[in-house]
Amino acid sequence: MKKKYKLSIIAANYWSSDFLSEQLKKLFGDLFEITCHSPDTTPIQPIYNSDLILLHEPSTLPKMQNFIFSECPILLIRRTIKNEYIDSLKNIPKGSKAVVVNLNTYMAQETMINIYQMGFKNILLNYWSPEEKIFPECDYIITPRIYNFLPKTNIPKIIIGTRVLTADMIMDILSYFNIKMDIAENIILEHLIEAPSFFNGVKYLMKNNRSLTIQWNLLFNKINKGIIVINSHNKIDAINENFYKYLDLEKSKEEFYSEDDILKLFNINNNIELTNELIEFNNKKFLLSKTDIYNHGIYLGKIFFIDLYKSIQHLENNIHKKRKEQINIAKYNFSDIITEDNMMKKSISLCKKIANSSSPILISGESGTGKELFASSIHNYSLRKNNSYFAINCASIPNELLEAELFGYEEGAFTGAKKGGHIGIFEKANGGTVFLDEITELPYHLQAKLLRVIQEKEIRRIGSNFNIPIDIKIISATNKKIPLLIEEHKFREDLFFRLSVFNISIPPLRERKKDIPLLCNFFLKKYNSNKKLLPEFLLFSSQYDWSGNIRELENLIEFTILTSNNNIGIRNLPDYMRDNKKIQSLTFDETLSLKEYMMLKLIGEINSKFENSGRRNLKEIFSYNYFKISEIETRKIISELKEKNLIKVNIGKVGTSLSEKGILYLHKNS
Repeated sequence: MKKKYKLSIIAANYWSSDFLSEQLKKLFGDLFEITCHSPDTTPIQPIYNSDLILLHEPSTLPKMQNFIFSECPILLIRRTIKNEYIDSLKNIPKGSKAVVVNLNTYMAQETMINIYQMGFKNILLNYWSPEEKIFPECDYIITPRIYNFLPKTNIPKIIIGTRVLTADMIMDILSYFNIKMDIAENIILEHLIEAPSFFNGVKYLMKNNRSLTIQWNLLFNKINKGIIVINSHNKIDAINENFYKYLDLEKSKEEFYSEDDILKLFNINNNIELTNELIEFNNKKFLLSKTDIYNHGIYLGKIFFIDLYKSIQHLENNIHKKRKEQINIAKYNFSDIITEDNMMKKSISLCKKIANSSSPILISGESGTGKELFASSIHNYSLRKNNSYFAINCASIPNELLEAELFGYEEGAFTGAKKGGHIGIFEKANGGTVFLDEITELPYHLQAKLLRVIQEKEIRRIGSNFNIPIDIKIISATNKKIPLLIEEHKFREDLFFRLSVFNISIPPLRERKKDIPLLCNFFLKKYNSNKKLLPEFLLFSSQYDWSGNIRELENLIEFTILTSNNNIGIRNLPDYMRDNKKIQSLTFDETLSLKEYMMLKLIGEINSKFENSGRRNLKEIFSYNYFKISEIETRKIISELKEKNLIKVNIGKVGTSLSEKGILYLHKNS
């Protein structure tokens, strides 16, 4: 396994370094191993074996010099304002005086420079932080958020939110580690949606020589399309190599300067919208698309895309071919079963031993445990793997159609029978495998016919007088207790004995505790998520009942990926899970209950935002994020945390704050 590069963050305090760490993880995914360091932690965490150190602000470096034991470069972090907050700055009247406020002087000055670099020179800017004594005269206050140290005044406040890394800063990091082009491309382009690049944003990035080279290699010449970029003045900014290659043009002989040159080249009208328009050039066919580019309603230009028509045809043919090939094949193998559970391993081992037997197999297990996964794997492990595999859900086909679907029928067998008759699944699967899911839903009269198929190895179409010999392996599955159905005369006992020559039992997810983290990580990768599962989430998932088994777990992971902003914890659970009473009685570790841990974590989050951490506010935020608790219960939890020296309960508006022990505890368990 390739070793990850190690990034170390140095910030003035633990909260800043942790916040930057979350930003970097969101940006780079699991590309790097990230460690956080600050001079205000006790003890100070030294830096060993780091590949690159990112410095939050210059004043912190002297305090950390004696704790750096790594011979690697130190890069000062450069940040800028998100695109979503630019409009609020544009609304400030020309000539207004504005004061940029931040936690310290360096961050305030840096933010002020960000604003000037983005072209807002019509605002007279000054800066202020709690380190300064006198608050400057102004018409507006520009601040990341409403801090409690802001002066009590009616001066309008412009919120610009948390700043993000500049695009050139990200490029510096990626180029330093020589990250693969395709990975770097995705990171940079996704970031440019959220944040403007250095100085005049994306337009400057395209014109800046250093950035243009990176963008050219990452985007234009790596995409299998011909691309032409037209700026807002209808002049060509860039043409990639595929454009010349596809059209058989030589760069030295063909020069293009404006959009008019492209329109004349293809003999098209400027006013028409183009989406995969079929055109001909030099006796070759192409698909041409034209897209207008806007940012916050401002027209930036156009992009032309050219695709080879033959390539699109070839792609479509391959897709159709693969779809055709995938009809009636088993999709899964035993290697697709993710488990460390001994019972599951035992079932897999037994399935492999009996895979080549022609005797029926009955798979028992709750809904969502993966019965079809086992059936498909058995087929692919057997000598029948190159023959057909049919999976039928007996509950999904109406009873009156199921017999015709399984056994087939002759022409004229009944009203509505199609001309020429119909070949049934048992006949189509000859030489292969038929998987009958939810076998207990098979109508009683068909159970007798299925028994004959198994015993005599032959079928008779509806309306026919002739038997057809077949060679099929039957795998059935159920989530019900068949012996109980036999007692109720809903299932034939003789059929049960024939179907269950080999009986495979799949344990429910709640009995496979070791598999839950493995499955969670698998689903995170399946949905291309870089989010992490917090310890509190893993604790909950290990003790939840999972009545829907793996299907319910996958649905939960997909839900939390789409609805969570950061890493996944208890607050990201759907309401029906958070309302589960069992969650309130869980233990986090030998020190705290889960409720106490979540309250401690909440106090830390509120402290970091300099918000009110009084008991009433804690109760309201806790009830909103997790589950409802009363003020009495809130008081009890706070009392427990205080007794364990994890928090300080202050008098007045300051409210509750973390102790040094509490900070270290959260750092250890985050």
